[in-house]
Amino acid sequence: MNEDLKFVCAESSGVPILLCTAEAAEYWEGISEPISDRIIEANFDLNGPDGVHLDYDRACDAAEDYISTIPIGSSQALVFGEEIPSMYWVPSSRFIGGHFITWVYLPEEGPPDFRELVEALPDKFFYATGHTVACTKKGLLLFPSTHSHMDGEYFESVEIKLPAGEYAAALGFYETPDTSIRVIKIQRQDL
Repeated sequence: MNEDLKFVCAESSGVPILLCTAEAAEYWEGISEPISDRIIEANFDLNGPDGVHLDYDRACDAAEDYISTIPIGSSQALVFGEEIPSMYWVPSSRFIGGHFITWVYLPEEGPPDFRELVEALPDKFFYATGHTVACTKKGLLLFPSTHSHMDGEYFESVEIKLPAGEYAAALGFYETPDTSIRVIKIQRQDL
């Protein structure tokens, strides 16, 4: 049912997930200490009060909201926060863009068909967040904020191929007695 959808999983519950251009991902250092003389300012402190701040610390600061943005290199990344155990990417057949799906809980018999669920959601289900992300010709990458491209084969990411342009993020919550799903919609805005 959801087998053909792209999936990214954080290694522990609560890890913020990033969405940024493939080019910007090269500047993200995750939980590795900065390799340059770059000084990172953050409130969250994975390494403790005497340790060096990390890019991951910046993502944790931003993750106090369901969706926010932070700079990476010369561009902006979307940060998806608030207890994300894993996330699916569901491309849309109705508009240029798609949906990111994560959940708090699902029915015991398993998850619903995510593609069918999001295609049935009306536009009024979502509210605008005011956050956007630019997509380049190389596309976007979705990955846990603890990871870095320097992790080589351990860099867990999902490539999202969309036409270059500006994409606005909207948010909605699908709730039933046995289901709690967060749906983040990104839709091209610069047409």
